[in-house]
Amino acid sequence: MTESARAPDPRLRRRLVEAITELAADADDQIAWMAAMKVDADELALQLADIWPAARPLVDPEVAAVIDAIHGLFGSMSGPTNSVLWDDNAVRSGEGWARARTLARAALVGLST
Repeated sequence: MTESARAPDPRLRRRLVEAITELAADADDQIAWMAAMKVDADELALQLADIWPAARPLVDPEVAAVIDAIHGLFGSMSGPTNSVLWDDNAVRSGEGWARARTLARAALVGLST
């Protein structure tokens, strides 16, 4: 069997759903998760960035567009001049984080069908 003919690893979809689920969680739950994992807010975005290129072919185009929007949103929030967008206060009340949660919740609906 050639590399391109291999069946996709089912763990990819599971990891994608886990990453999107964490992004869809309420802000307080996200902050509690970050504290428990001893990571910063950027880890929420990095989990998606790490899995998305490999998992993208496993989802419907409509869901992929929503996840692309999340990925793009986090890209627009990145960079040293935007570090304030990645603290706990921003996760709780930032417009970008609220938009990411809304998009992630929409993606979860699509991923569950």
